[in-house]
Amino acid sequence: MNNQITFLGETTFRNQRRKFGIKIDDRRRHVYLVGKTGMGKTVMMENMA
Repeated sequence: MNNQITFLGETTFRNQRRKFGIKIDDRRRHVYLVGKTGMGKTVMMENMA
């Protein structure tokens, strides 16, 4: 896979499962992370570090 992308999960796009993520250069700037309590926001940020 592409080592320039931090993969975050999978989604269904046009009836196909696809991985999605954020480019490393974009990740170095700002990330807006929203979710309910207990959804894993902190864990995701720790894994991206």
